[in-house]
Amino acid sequence: MSDKAISGEAAGLNPVNVHCPAFEFTGEAIRLANRPDSLEGLTLGLLVNRKRNADALLEEVGSMLKRDYGVNSVVSLTKASSSRLAQRELFEELFNDCDVMISGVGDCGSSASFSICDALELERRGMPAAALVTEALGSNAQATAEVRGAPEFVFATVPHPIASLLPSEVRAIAEAVTPKIAWILLGKPGRSKGNPPGSGFPEPAKSLGPT
Repeated sequence: MSDKAISGEAAGLNPVNVHCPAFEFTGEAIRLANRPDSLEGLTLGLLVNRKRNADALLEEVGSMLKRDYGVNSVVSLTKASSSRLAQRELFEELFNDCDVMISGVGDCGSSASFSICDALELERRGMPAAALVTEALGSNAQATAEVRGAPEFVFATVPHPIASLLPSEVRAIAEAVTPKIAWILLGKPGRSKGNPPGSGFPEPAKSLGPT
């Protein structure tokens, strides 16, 4: 982990130490996993990070991947903290019992970074993975992928925030993002099959307040 100092001396402020949740790049690039030709008959793993509505959103996406892409079964695991890498035993269970996986949902700085890190740990082991973060954290997620040595890793985004969404809104967002998730899981590393689907996200049914 890294601590980076941001200097405020020019403004007459004392330096501030900021904890960066991304891992230091060791110099070794992560080779993204080979993709299957189809999701038909595969087992999907969901790695849920305890953020509010993350479980509901990932489970809706899993159900839609079963309905529309032939996924056979879904295994859902919940990590101990959204601001840490998942426990080793969860990675082992996902790798041993699943064919592809989705991590998320990153809707703050640390949870976005670690949603990417969780997905990349499975990619490093040879499992196709997708990560789901909110649109407000897209640059954070991209920076994490680059720091971790996987600048070509593609993740999916959903509107920010997700915590206050109604069940109907969660379902509508899942409908919109599921094709992008499937595209990521099936795409060739660095040379995806075709162009990613558009978001098509519906407007929330109610005001979600400032983001």
